[in-house]
Amino acid sequence: MYDKLTVIKGRLSTNYNYSHDIREFRNWEPDLNVSVNSFSIIMINENDNLRKKILRLTKPEKVKTAINFIVENTNLNF
Repeated sequence: MYDKLTVIKGRLSTNYNYSHDIREFRNWEPDLNVSVNSFSIIMINENDNLRKKILRLTKPEKVKTAINFIVENTNLNF
């Protein structure tokens, strides 16, 4: 069914939308939104029409380790 691995780069971010709309509170509210790079390891078939996400990581060195582990222990190709 799936025979290839691919990595898609994206962003993970928080979204803290405040429910109140009082101007006095906005002056002291900290900006709590955080955004980091993310790497999703995805299985795809040969026609690229079926996809299934396996894992999402935030460190590139961990992505290489995960891909090596998956390739060695399955029949998927990178």
